[in-house]
Amino acid sequence: MQEQYLEKAIEIIKTLNDFTYQAYLIGGVVRDYIMHNEFNDIDICTSATPEQVHALFPEVRMEYAHLGFVTLKVDDMSFEISTFKEEVYEGHRKPSKIYYAQTLVEDVKRRDFTINALALTDKYQVVDLVKGQKDIKHKTIRIIGKGRKRFKEDPLRILRAYNLVGRFNFRIATGTEYAIMATNKYLKEISNYQISRELHKIITSKYGKRAVKTLVDLKTNEHLKDYEKGLYIISRHFKKFDLIEKFALCYAVNNQIPEHTCFDKATLTKIQSILKCVEATKDINPKNDINLTVKDVFNYGVDLLLSASKINYYLRNKYPKLAKTIKNLDEKLPIHSISEMKFHGSDITDLNNGETGPYIKDIMEQLSTEVILGMVENNHKALKTRAVELLEEYKDKEHGIVTDPHEVVTEEEKVVENTNNELINLKVRFDIEYTELLKSNLASFVKGDETPEQLEELEKTISHGIKEGLINQNPEYKILEEKGLI
Repeated sequence: MQEQYLEKAIEIIKTLNDFTYQAYLIGGVVRDYIMHNEFNDIDICTSATPEQVHALFPEVRMEYAHLGFVTLKVDDMSFEISTFKEEVYEGHRKPSKIYYAQTLVEDVKRRDFTINALALTDKYQVVDLVKGQKDIKHKTIRIIGKGRKRFKEDPLRILRAYNLVGRFNFRIATGTEYAIMATNKYLKEISNYQISRELHKIITSKYGKRAVKTLVDLKTNEHLKDYEKGLYIISRHFKKFDLIEKFALCYAVNNQIPEHTCFDKATLTKIQSILKCVEATKDINPKNDINLTVKDVFNYGVDLLLSASKINYYLRNKYPKLAKTIKNLDEKLPIHSISEMKFHGSDITDLNNGETGPYIKDIMEQLSTEVILGMVENNHKALKTRAVELLEEYKDKEHGIVTDPHEVVTEEEKVVENTNNELINLKVRFDIEYTELLKSNLASFVKGDETPEQLEELEKTISHGIKEGLINQNPEYKILEEKGLI
């Protein structure tokens, strides 16, 4: 397909040449042709105007002809054909004036980097007016012309330089580095959409780690307000985070996603979920009374909590062992979502003669909490019995079902709810201490030649001793034993 694509482009150039127009392949396709890389797009530059190209190829799309280029589609192949141009900048990003030029030299001067300004003739001869081949050989990224002027004209070129680093593992020429550092301040002119899109390309590139490190070394991150600290951390711990976590880490600094980013709705939802979890768990400390509970793991999910704890650790340098606690708690969960329960909302509706209402959600949440705590077994019979009890609590004397059960919460019910929360935290503390002691004691007593039956008996003996020891050391645990939770 690549050969066919290239051959068709050469045919188009020959047709333009036959009608006395200059025409070349230009830009990334020539760079990739020289480097023996695959390419996705082919650009053609020519002395012919859009109208003249249209006369030769009537099927071209002319909607962007006013910008100096047209698009030609042949089967599944697409070619962008642009007229030689000169550009005049008065502000940033968009040229204030564009003139058609007569020669390739004038067109090349307006392009960004030397390795992107190579041309190819219909005889497959490379036309190199800016020593781009030398820079490819030496794996160097160099701006065309005066760096400060070119980056000030279009600050997005700064981020595109890092994209090239990430794609090809090239270095940025010293003079170009100085120009970048001198013009980083103009990045404030770039939209959130463009910044997020370029950063996405940089981070996902083959050599993204080197690209981000270069970006930070040249202090570009300091001029990207939503990404400054996050990119610094990523440059030091690139492989610790997946793509979504990298952007969530950046946005967690201010706990908000910038408006108008390049991400689709699904990606934004994932990032937002991580941010909510980061904020909700940032003060959790396994060493004091602000503990993570099994209910937290159930509500957020282990993956989300692990992402949040990782971000909180690297962002705030807090609680490096929280991930271990999360995994331990997840292993203890009898269910990981309400869908795994052996009793459903429709069963509650059946119990109440088909009447629906907000009470169903409340009862299901209470049932799931009690299953998580081990207060009710996850089987249909036990859950149905408990659901009948909860349903009676929500009965209203006049209307049958309370529309908003929170309106009639009694002081006694509040005490029960608080007690349940205290039990959750207490059981989590017990489980963590118990598990760690059991592992260490087993490691001390096991010789390695025990039968499975002997190992099981040894674990029972040690387990009983650990449980009694923990209760004696901490009388609070006695209530867990009384309620059958341990």
